[in-house]
Amino acid sequence: VPEPYMMLAVLCSQIEPDQRPSFEKVLILCETLYLHIEHGVAVPADLQGSTVQLYRSFKEKMYGQNFKDVDSCTQVNTSKNRKVIISVSGDDISQTEAEK
Repeated sequence: VPEPYMMLAVLCSQIEPDQRPSFEKVLILCETLYLHIEHGVAVPADLQGSTVQLYRSFKEKMYGQNFKDVDSCTQVNTSKNRKVIISVSGDDISQTEAEK
């Protein structure tokens, strides 16, 4: 799925209704995306950027800037004081010990 369409889906699926775009705004964004595909018009600013960054900015607004990101792919094993990197590739999940 192209990133602008994913951004539109993320914006429309916000839990808080006042954070979702209005129907009229969604219609305008969809028409602009159509013009982007057909005529090369620029993607609307609301749909530019990374969905991951958008998600993190929403979490910062909800929990403050010092929230602990549980979606991190790095985990620290405190019992042995070593850092473990969890790597996901397709259906395989592997762990490796990182350099200190």
